Amino acid sequence: MKNVLKLLGIIALAAVIGFSMAACSDGGGGGGGGNDGSLNGTWTHEHIPMTLTVSGSNYTSKVEGENFGKGTVSYNSSTITLKTTHAWDDVHSKWASYSETTTCSYTLSGNSLTISGVVGDYSDMNGVWTR
Repeated sequence: MKNVLKLLGIIALAAVIGFSMAACSDGGGGGGGGNDGSLNGTWTHEHIPMTLTVSGSNYTSKVEGENFGKGTVSYNSSTITLKTTHAWDDVHSKWASYSETTTCSYTLSGNSLTISGVVGDYSDMNGVWTR
């Protein structure tokens, strides 16, 4: 069961990356990174056992409480960019270099972060993340 949930986490990360490529801006517009602290905290998806912790300009993601990915984050009122610099290597139990940049839109209302518009295999990413 643990491996199945970890696989769901991997699919979720792939969905975030795929969603950003399919549905979000290619970076031409949307303003610069403001990082006003509004996304600071730990966000948990309503259906997937995955968390995203934002602290200033850094983020860490976990699946079932285990390390998954980390890097830098920048955002303004409607656009967030995650630059993943490391992914967790289960075989060697350490962070491994990794490079992926994801930019997309989001809405924030209090302690709810909403992502919508993901279709197909990764539609599980749609929904609410709460902190």
